[in-house]
Order: sequence, then C-alpha cells, then structure tokens
Amino acid sequence: CYTDSFVYYTKVYGQYMPCSSKYVESTINAVWNALTSYYATYDIKDEDLEKYNLKNPELTVEISYLDENDEEHQETVFMSPRTISGAKFFHRFGSKYIVHMNDENYEKFLNASYNTLRPSEMVLADWNTVKQVTVNIDGERATFDVSKEGSKTLFYKDGEEVDLDSFSRDVNKLEYVEFMDGAALKKKEAEIIFTFDNEKWPSMKCEIYKYNGSTCVIKVDGRITGTVKREDCVRVIEELNAVILGE
Repeated sequence: CYTDSFVYYTKVYGQYMPCSSKYVESTINAVWNALTSYYATYDIKDEDLEKYNLKNPELTVEISYLDENDEEHQETVFMSPRTISGAKFFHRFGSKYIVHMNDENYEKFLNASYNTLRPSEMVLADWNTVKQVTVNIDGERATFDVSKEGSKTLFYKDGEEVDLDSFSRDVNKLEYVEFMDGAALKKKEAEIIFTFDNEKWPSMKCEIYKYNGSTCVIKVDGRITGTVKREDCVRVIEELNAVILGE
C-alpha cells in the first residue's frame, strides 16, 4: 500500500485493499470481550446446541493468530441469532461453553464487509514518504516538492518554500460520509496527485467532484469510492488555491 499505517487487508476489486485497524480489531475484540460475559451453559450437550440454534449457526467466524511464541492458532466461533430473554449466543469450537453475546457485538459480525471495515480517511498520507504533490484546480496546475525537516513537512514551489501546513493536516482529515461504487459526476473541482517514495505504490490520484450542497464525490485512482463533506473539501481546495494563485 502507499503507507505502512495499514496492517489488515482484504481482497476486493481484484486486488488487496487496506482495512482500518480500529474497525477490524473492534470486530475481533467483540468475541474476546464476550468470553467474560454471562455463560448460558458450562457443559454443553447436543440438545444445548439445538436449543440455542448452534447446530446450524447463522454465522461462523474463523480467526487465525500467532501467540507470543509465534505458534499459529485458529479459533472457530459459531453464532446464533436466536434470542432467549433478549440475549444472542455463541460457541467456541472445542469448548464446553455457550456464552451470551450482546446485540451490538453480534451485529458487528453480521454486517462485516469491506465497507464496514475500510478506512474512513480519503487518504492517509504518510508525509515521511510523500515526495511531491501535484494539484489541478480549474485548469490551474501546480507541483509542490515535499521534504521533511525533523517533524515538520516542508513544501516548495519552483524552488521556493510555500506554506501548506494547513493543507497537509486538513487533507488527512477528509473522511467519508458514505461509501459508494458509482455516482453521477458533476463538475470536477480539484485533482490532487500524491507521489510517494514507494516502488510498489508510487502515486495516488484523488479527484473531487461536486455532488450536492453538503457532499462531494471522491474518485481514487480512477474509481469512485464515496462522498466527503463539501465544507471539508472546500477548505482543502481553498488552502491550495491560495498558494497557487499567490493570494
């Protein structure tokens, strides 16, 4: 990927796409946290699996992991939608227990998909690896060279340093309001190309299109990905425009 910030991936659109560590770990932790919940039964029998609808579970979740000795383990968990006194249930394969599971944790697994686990950020630029930013706004095109000086990110236009501190912060704050795979595109308001010091993922092109009064449609590397708040997009565009036009 274009950044080392992602550690979880899933294969969609014919390629591996990054997932949010926060969302993936929250989903996995839903099982671990449930282990301390109320036990429905401590010594299951066949009739218990039938009673709690776990012989033909609605969900089966498999989690593979390495322990502190780098030995691989696999957990298989069966989940049932059947509620008794308002509780749902799950059973770890090979254990003796059936455990209550709350609705929120159950829904995390039931709805798990790329769109529920993907990062909310439009782009999570690692400014230690960004070499260049190329911008096209209403036909005005500019290229900014990027370098690091300690913790500070420096931008240069035609060899002269320019102030894009606000842009470097605000572009990383652009978050999706809604994910989508298609939309009727209107006027393109900006195009931002990030060039990375990264052989496997050398660049990323983000295009911002007008959608409605409150959101903009985003295309990343030619694919529509979702909508972002219009006011946040306008802020980033204005910050770039001020430098491009020398205002």
